[in-house]
Amino acid sequence: MKKLDDYINKIYKNFDEKDEETIIMKEETKAHLYEEVEELKKQGLSEEESIKKAISNFGQENLVINEMNDILNKQNKFAKILTRVALVIFLVGVIFKGINLACDFAHVNHELYTAYDQNTSEYAFQVISSKISNKTSLDENTKQEITTFLDKFNERTNGLYYIAIRNSSKVEYEYKKDVPKEMATINGNGGLRGINQFSIDYKLTDSQDYYDSQVSRATWDKINNSIPNVLNQSANYLFLSAWILICVSLISKVYSKNLISKGYLGFFVVASILIVGLFLVNYHTFQELMVLVIGAVIALSIYFNKGYVKRKLI
Repeated sequence: MKKLDDYINKIYKNFDEKDEETIIMKEETKAHLYEEVEELKKQGLSEEESIKKAISNFGQENLVINEMNDILNKQNKFAKILTRVALVIFLVGVIFKGINLACDFAHVNHELYTAYDQNTSEYAFQVISSKISNKTSLDENTKQEITTFLDKFNERTNGLYYIAIRNSSKVEYEYKKDVPKEMATINGNGGLRGINQFSIDYKLTDSQDYYDSQVSRATWDKINNSIPNVLNQSANYLFLSAWILICVSLISKVYSKNLISKGYLGFFVVASILIVGLFLVNYHTFQELMVLVIGAVIALSIYFNKGYVKRKLI
């Protein structure tokens, strides 16, 4: 029945031959026409007459099938477009994450936005640390440099009124400054700071502590509003958008084939819970891990969807 096979091939010549749905519908059409030819032959018609009449009878039905296929084809194209858009969005998110990670690795954020105000105690600790970081013990010149620096610092702030530098448990340097009693209230600021084998005990006035907290808050505001951080946060939303598009694309394609099952939907529910969980613990999650997990989930969902459709159509 070469004439019949040629007719069927002509009907489906504009469709994707690798598409599972096209394969199934083509086989169904072939089976239908073959059965009709056999029925007509039983009625006394020759094979050629039976094929001609079967093709003629199939004309109107053929138009309906073509219209249905055209609709399904458009749905499949739309699903493919959504998938491609989702992958592009994901890649843009990866680029944004990469920029932020590169800035973190190069300490760009730290250097640009935590350049300490010279009136903060943090700045004073940085200066002292730079003077003792490469030493095993403190010589008189180093001690004098620290004293001179602290005197100048306290002329501006009058806030760091006690410093003790220890080497192990031994105090190698001590700085004390008298301040008015109303300013000398310690607000829980005594503590240790490790620099190599050295540690620093320190005490601040309340006013110094308040000033430090204000500068710290302003610094964090700058960091949060920095371009790398904004890109990083945008990447999170791009990842979420990409996942939503992937879900819409894959589920709509399966729904159009009437192949939806509880197990299928369960896969996407579990995957969505995993991704949402990553966002909820964002501040405790390595950015690299977020990229890898979301990328892996998207790739797995596409692979799972393809295998699921093939199994259902067999």
